[in-house]
Order: sequence, then C-alpha cells, then structure tokens
Amino acid sequence: MSPAALFDDAAERRRAARALLAQPLLTQAAEEFRLVRKHAAELAAWFSAEAGWWLVVETETARLVKTPADLRDATRPALAVRSKAPFTRRRYVLLCLALAGLERADGQITLGRLAEGVITGAADPDLLAAGVEFRLERREERGDLVAVVRVLLHWRVLHRVAGDEEAYVADTQNDVLYDVDRRVLSSLLATPRGPSTVRAEGARGKRRGPVRAAARGPDRRGGAGNGRAAAALAPAPVDPAAAGRPRGLLRRTG
Repeated sequence: MSPAALFDDAAERRRAARALLAQPLLTQAAEEFRLVRKHAAELAAWFSAEAGWWLVVETETARLVKTPADLRDATRPALAVRSKAPFTRRRYVLLCLALAGLERADGQITLGRLAEGVITGAADPDLLAAGVEFRLERREERGDLVAVVRVLLHWRVLHRVAGDEEAYVADTQNDVLYDVDRRVLSSLLATPRGPSTVRAEGARGKRRGPVRAAARGPDRRGGAGNGRAAAALAPAPVDPAAAGRPRGLLRRTG
C-alpha cells in the first residue's frame, strides 16, 4: 500500500473515531457510518486498548459502549433537543419508562399509546414512594414526555410518520404516529447484561450493578433488557480527553 493510501486510511480512522466520540450511537444516516464499518476492527482494538470501551458494529448501527469513570459525574446530562436544558429527574424516569414500553410495542406506535404505557409504569409503588408522579394532566407533564420523544427521534429510535408533538402538548387529541426502529432501540443499553439479570439490594445497587458489570466486556445474551433500568444507556457526547488522553488514532500527522 502506498504512503498516500496509508495516510488516507489513517485520516479516515481519525474521522470515524471522532464521530463515535461525538455520537456513540451511529446509524446508516450518519455520514461517517461507512467509515466506521470499513475500519471497525482497528477502531474496536483502539477503543479497547486506550479507553477500556468496546465497539459493536452491526449492519445498520454502530455503538460505542462506554464505561463511566465516575458514576457521580453529572457534567454530561441528557439534553432537551430544542432548548438544550439538562434533563430533570422526572424526564430521566419517563425516558426509561418509554423505552420499556417501546420494547413491547409493535413496529408503529402513537404518542398517545406510548403515554398510556408510561402512565402505567409510573404507577409502580416504588416510583410513587420515591415521589415520582406522572398523570399527563398538566401541560408541563405533556411537555416532559414530548422532550423525551424528541430525544428518541434524535437518536433515531423513533421516526415520525404523521402529526406534531407541539399540537399534542396543547391537546392530547392531536396524536402523533411513529415508526419504531427496533435495531437502534436494542443498541441503546450500554451494559453487557440485561438489567433483569442483575440482582442487587436497594435502589442504589440496582443503578450500579449493570454499570459495574461493563468492565467484564460484552455479553450479548442479556439483550436489551427491560427499559426500566436504562439509565446506563445515554449515548451522550464525550471529550476524547475523558478517555485518559488517548494516543495514536486521534493524533494529527503531517
């Protein structure tokens, strides 16, 4: 291979790596997805060696599965797509409940039907005891659900077919129809084991169990698990420096 070709390959790998760091869940719609698939082996080896993360590349998705350095780090929260406001506690809960409902949904779902599932999940005694309430009666509650839906649209878990979310916030009779991309949905959970396989006492243990298991590497048998414990999913952007100043792949040459 000529030096020019080697330089081009290195430049492609850097571009693909930066794309994954900026958006750890890529689909075919992403411009860099082709590069990630082309250099999957080299990228997977680099992320594993430099950051202890693993890369799962499928036909239609690429998922960089990260292990948080500090579970108490709140500097990279999920953000509302439009306002960029950090997610509140209730929005995180609604996100997890929405994912749980989508795992049981058909290939299409309406916002109203998704809301019904979230309301049912929010009636869980443990959530009520923790002070989490959601009845969809107030505009603020509908706004929180729509903020969650917009994140799922941004992640390409959902694809809008008809309707408008703002109209739904104003009046729940204005429903919205979505296609559900199950392949993207199944790639969200960033743990090697489904939450239902983790046994821990207390709410704190339940949150930490799946993340601690990530250090042992992927175990695809767990599947996507139940969405309730999907707090470990967030494909949030990260700074390359967070990986302990990774070497080689992101270094400029020439």
